[in-house]
Amino acid sequence: MFLAFPSFSGDFRLSRDMEAPTERCVLTVKDPTPGEVETLKRFEKAAVKKGWTDLARLHERESTVLVAPYQEAGGVLLKILGLDSRGSILAIAFENGKPKVEELIDPESLPAWLQKAEGGKVKPTAAAVVRQPQVGCPNPAPEPARPEQVLLPFLSEQQRKQWDRDRAFLVRGSDSGTRYLVAARYTELARKASRIVFDIDHNQPVCLYDSLLPPEEEVLGAKLFIEHREHRVVPSASRRVCNILRWA
Repeated sequence: MFLAFPSFSGDFRLSRDMEAPTERCVLTVKDPTPGEVETLKRFEKAAVKKGWTDLARLHERESTVLVAPYQEAGGVLLKILGLDSRGSILAIAFENGKPKVEELIDPESLPAWLQKAEGGKVKPTAAAVVRQPQVGCPNPAPEPARPEQVLLPFLSEQQRKQWDRDRAFLVRGSDSGTRYLVAARYTELARKASRIVFDIDHNQPVCLYDSLLPPEEEVLGAKLFIEHREHRVVPSASRRVCNILRWA
């Protein structure tokens, strides 16, 4: 079980310390950008003040053990990242392959939702705080693929097969039932249609993106919001009609 905050570098990740899973957690951040280093410095000050660590220069370490449950540390990191005020959602993946999404009203709601999920009959396998993608139409930028650890737990068995084959998969809108194709921005599918999301049923692209995240995390955000909050990211004004290659 881990909690991820997708970012430009890939993600900030909190996981249980297996030697003391209810008392300690591990913060992992790989190759942070200069802006993310500043975020880590702010989190470092909060962690030291709370007695979670006595290590200075935490931001220079890839992994740091914190004397705090990952849920509690996640609430603090959520606030420092500013994700509590950006229409973000908490997505939790479960062993049965059925993700659950909750609105994040404030930092205090994050630990509560995580603890509630872990108290259920079906075990959670991963959680991610996902901000709402932007409605807009920039051309997808080609770039190398990155690790998929955050994305994969949230895919159904069929979506994972499609992803393994095409780096794209089908989702169904939570409000309209419309089928959409979501493709990584480095794929030929995205390049041909100049979008990462396509309305399969109406044969038109959808203007939705988050270029500040790696391709795999951008895809995750599009999937979760379309499947659970379609009305927030696919308003009729965001669709531009054009003929594209139908994919099914």
